[in-house]
Amino acid sequence: MEKQLFVKLSLNFNLRSTKDKSSMAIIYAVVNFNKIRFKVNTNMKVYKLNWDYRNQKAKVEPYLTKQENLNNSIANKKIIEIREKFEELKLSLFNKSIDNITQMKGLRTIDCGRRKFSIMMQHHVLR
Repeated sequence: MEKQLFVKLSLNFNLRSTKDKSSMAIIYAVVNFNKIRFKVNTNMKVYKLNWDYRNQKAKVEPYLTKQENLNNSIANKKIIEIREKFEELKLSLFNKSIDNITQMKGLRTIDCGRRKFSIMMQHHVLR
């Protein structure tokens, strides 16, 4: 009999919370994997006022300065790169057989700049 497998895996981008809304904040990649949360510093910063919370990316608008738009574009490129690597990881996980996923003992990584983001795949599969 075939087994069903339900894996909850999501990626979001959040700013490190600071009280001053006009200050710069660090962008974090937050991955939720079966009720386990991993937060990784992307080594990118953005002014909190220039962050689009709904779309989880930096704003690039005509009313912003040239330098702000350039910085925000660089941050958005990094976000897109991380999202693409995350989707590749997701596809590789779901292309494995159920038995291989439930018994997997290795680490899968997403490169977020200087630090590697690792998702442990040991015994975290929902039944």
